[in-house]
Amino acid sequence: MKKSTIAKIYSIGFAAAISVNAFAATNDSGPTAESTATSDISLSVIDAVKVTGVADVPFGDYGATDTGAVSFNDSFCVYRNGGDPYGITPSIDGKEDLTFKLYANTEGNTDVLEFTLKLDDSQNASSGTPQTPGAKQTFASGSTTHDCDSGDNTAFHIDITEEELREATTDDYTATLVMVVSPE
Repeated sequence: MKKSTIAKIYSIGFAAAISVNAFAATNDSGPTAESTATSDISLSVIDAVKVTGVADVPFGDYGATDTGAVSFNDSFCVYRNGGDPYGITPSIDGKEDLTFKLYANTEGNTDVLEFTLKLDDSQNASSGTPQTPGAKQTFASGSTTHDCDSGDNTAFHIDITEEELREATTDDYTATLVMVVSPE
């Protein structure tokens, strides 16, 4: 036999020995009228969360004839294996700033529009708890189905005051709301 063929045979024999020894199974020795074998079974269910159904916030235009604040509410689904508690840590663009802000898009314009963000474990967060960027809010239980068969179970709500809108320089204002959902 060639050296490489012998090496392959040893490798196959070694791999088979490893795979047999990797399990804690036991078998009776020798043939008897009755034989018993056991196999230990183990499985670890790890923490899991999944977010679906979050929408963009299309405020549109705000001009001279518009009055009042602008608001937007969006409900979405948070799956949590076992229906266990989960937390949401919101931020803008992943920054842990002191306030939630939309930033002017024109280079050199440093104007911002501050807004209030509320979260709630319902389909409407307008009466939810106002949030602080980077601070986690914990909710008692997530959905036990990946797509919230019984309806969305979480919502965010954004309010921009009329005063903020009237004081803003003409520009397009944008930001990315980041909501990190984690198991509790």
